[in-house]
Order: sequence, then C-alpha cells, then structure tokens
Amino acid sequence: MKILEFSFVFLLLMSFFSCDTPQSAFIYEAKVESLKVFGLKRDTAHIGITHAYEDSSLYWLATYNKLQVKPGVCLFKLVNNKLKYHFISLGHKQEAIIENVIFIDLTKDGESEMLVYMHYNYDFSYQGRELVIFQNPFDEKAVKEIFAFPYEQIWEQAKDFDTTYGVPLNNKRIANKAVISFNEGKMQIKGIVEGKKLHLLEYEWDRFKDVFILKLDEDLHEAAKEKNKSESKKIKGKKVLLPVETHEEDCSGFILQDLDGKLIKIPKKVKDALLCSKVCDLSNDGSFLIYTDLKKDAICLYNFEKENITTILEGFKAREAVSNPVWFKEKGCYFFAFVAIDLDEYDSESRIYVYKYDQVKKIWVGKHYDRKMFFECNSDGNCAPKCGYDFRFSPSGNLLYRIRESGHNLEDYGVLKL
Repeated sequence: MKILEFSFVFLLLMSFFSCDTPQSAFIYEAKVESLKVFGLKRDTAHIGITHAYEDSSLYWLATYNKLQVKPGVCLFKLVNNKLKYHFISLGHKQEAIIENVIFIDLTKDGESEMLVYMHYNYDFSYQGRELVIFQNPFDEKAVKEIFAFPYEQIWEQAKDFDTTYGVPLNNKRIANKAVISFNEGKMQIKGIVEGKKLHLLEYEWDRFKDVFILKLDEDLHEAAKEKNKSESKKIKGKKVLLPVETHEEDCSGFILQDLDGKLIKIPKKVKDALLCSKVCDLSNDGSFLIYTDLKKDAICLYNFEKENITTILEGFKAREAVSNPVWFKEKGCYFFAFVAIDLDEYDSESRIYVYKYDQVKKIWVGKHYDRKMFFECNSDGNCAPKCGYDFRFSPSGNLLYRIRESGHNLEDYGVLKL
C-alpha cells in the first residue's frame, strides 16, 4: 500500500515538472542572466521579475533593475525548455530604479503594450518618477517607445539652517506630482502638472497616426466653474469633488465645493472623513455622497436633501483594494455598487457590493456577491477594479463585471441580474 502511495506521489510530481508551466529554475536562470546584462553583483534580490502572455500559448518572463543603474527590461521566452531573451534598453534616460513593469492592451488592438514605471532617486536634491510605454515589446525588431511622461519631478535645496537645532531649511520646487490612470482607452494625468495644481491632461490613442493625442489640457478647478462642462466626472449635480493632498497612506483626500468654488456646508464628521477616504464619490445627480469612515471601519452615505448620514456597511476593514462606486438611477430608484479585493479572505479574491434604495421603507438594502473578476494593479500596487470599465451597470439595470482581460465584447463580462 505504501509503495502504491509513493508511486502515485512520484507520478504526480513528474507530471507537474514535465508540464509547460515555467519552473522556478528557469526564473532563477533568468535572474542570473539579467545580473550580467545590468552589470550587477551576484544578488538576484536586485532583479525584479514579472510575467506576461503574448497570447494563450506564449509565456514570457520580464526582468528589470531594482537598483539605480542604466535602466532596461529583459524579456525571456521559453523555447524547448530553454530561455531566449532580448533586451529593451532605456539607456537614453538617467540612471533609475524600475519600480514596476506592466503589460496591458492600451491601444485596444489585441496586442499588449509594456508600461515601465521608473524612479529617479537622488535623495533630497531630486526625486522623479516617469512612465515609459513601449509598443510591440515581444518583437525585438518592431519594439518602439510610443509615450513617456515624468509624472513626478521634485527638487529640494537647502537655503538656510535652523538656528536652534541646526537642521537645513529647504526650498522645494515641484514641477510634476500627478497620478496616471487608464479608462476606456484614455489616459488621464491628474495632479500638479508643469507647476499647475489640480491640473488634468487626457490622452487618447490615435490608431491611424499610431500615437497618443492630447485631448484635454485644463485646470480642474477652472473647469468646475464652467457650467457647460457638465460631462466632467468631477462635476455631479452642481457639486464638485476636488482631490487634495493627504499625508496618510492608502487613502485619498477631497473637499466639496459648488460651481463657484465655495465650500459646501456638510457635517464636520463628514468633512473630516473626506480628508482620508478610501472610497469617495457623488451620485450622478449629486443627491448622495458615499465615503469611508475609517474611525468606524464603515462605508457611509450622506443625503444632502435630508442632511442625514446612513451607515451602509459596518466592520469594513481596510482591504487590499477598494474601488469607487458606479451609480444607476431608474424611475427614482437608486443603485450603486463597488468592489473590494482581498486575495486571502475572499475565495474569489473579489467581492461585489450592490445597494438599492427601498423607496417604501426609505432605507438602503445591500447584498454582496463573491465573484472572480479580472483586475490589474497599478505601479503603487493598488489592485482596485476601475469603475465604469471593469464593472458597470447596463441600461437595463444589471451589473456587468469583467471576467476576461480583453474587455472588448459582452462575452468578456459576467452579469449580475438585479
């Protein structure tokens, strides 16, 4: 009996190691080879690694430098159990640390682009971060850089010294300190851009010219004052939710204004919660504000008309990622939904929360659904699905959530019939 059990285990192990899935030995070999390419000492901890699929059958390993040297990415392909690679150099840039490499089909042509997030770390004198995008990364001859933007550029200089403690008093100059996001084929850059606070750049891919075209270049605050720009996602029901700088980790800060730039009066506990809120959004007509009360581990809703607060979800611990909500309104009935990600606690890794306003009982009624969704993580490791893209309400009121990477067709989405 023991012999049979041993044979079964042996065969199982043999079948595992004989399959096409890349083994840890190949990953180690790729890291060691990358050390030679980057001219680093023999410490594979200085090599970052990620994986990508050119299609369902072609698997690639991408390695990159995690030390500040001339940056680049090695792309390794498994061919007959042997590694072959080509090197994509970013040697035309300053020495930099590559923080992350992501593969995503930004141009919606069925082929993945390679996004390289770089960090220029020169202590207090200069801190910079830049996104560089390559097209055709898997084709050594056709690969080319199609976009680059330095989304963080900060210089500091000691102007004097404190007479009491002798610490330097620094001058800080910020050219860029922005966040880059992707949604529905568009790329948005928000924050401090070229010294302008609360600024927005929006790029769209032009498949005929094969370049990203700048479509929007405007100040968010000024745009909020223009009533004819009601399509702006920041303007909802004559209310403007403006992002502000926050010094807390894993949260965003907001203030609430009207179209004339004046602060809207809200309860102090709501105002304080907005300064550090993982989830924060206005309903499409501006009737409700959803926000996170971190002190109570709760998701709350503020009703502007009744001026009251409703606790939607209690005991909501800070998950690995939480999306902003999507809204739907039909015949006076409100719905909203958001997604929480927890790779350890949820069997499906993602949990969809859906809430409906019961017009008879005048209360919000909610359900949650554990569903396997497709989502991607940004350079900061935030894996929150994108509302309106990874999940959204259909015109009939059902909730669609993305289950496949492409997201082009209805078959790429699961359906929750509400």
